[in-house]
Amino acid sequence: STQSRSSAASDVYKRQLEMLRGCGPDLEELCVWRSPVGQAAVMAIATRAEGALRRLVLEGCDLGDAGVMSLCEANLSGLEELNLSNSRLRDTSLVALGGSGWIKGVRRLNLSQGEFTLRGLERLWERGGLGRMRSLSLAGCGLGPDEVIELAKTPALGVLVELDLSFNPIGEVGRSALRTSSVLSESVKEAYR
Repeated sequence: STQSRSSAASDVYKRQLEMLRGCGPDLEELCVWRSPVGQAAVMAIATRAEGALRRLVLEGCDLGDAGVMSLCEANLSGLEELNLSNSRLRDTSLVALGGSGWIKGVRRLNLSQGEFTLRGLERLWERGGLGRMRSLSLAGCGLGPDEVIELAKTPALGVLVELDLSFNPIGEVGRSALRTSSVLSESVKEAYR
């Protein structure tokens, strides 16, 4: 029956969470995909990782603003790669990320399929969120030509060597703005030629 499958799935997630809680402070990589315990797992691990975590993938974990804000309170000072794709990120999530002390050390950030606006992205980098970043994925975020024209003018994005805007309706106008940008790196411009 549907109820017994739901109960069995819940038991599996509870066991996974208990296993994650047992991980030691030397954990360097954690990947959780499409798990309803994503937020609880993140908090369990992030509070124990004590700066050792280098790669964190929480793809499709439905974190929302509350999960991201909790994540920002953790000691993730060693984090180099963060994947929050398809995790219901909104503008307030990006503001929180930008204000976390550890985001400046992240080199690869995946925000694909986010529900944020261009203003949310601006708040992320206004708060220093692109410090060491070299790769940013905004795939499938609903960015159109007007937003991409603004992105192409943003000096903070000049540090990037990779900017993924796939699955956005940017059209030729957006691609042209990226190719002719005076602030984007040659490698980013080349990707849109």
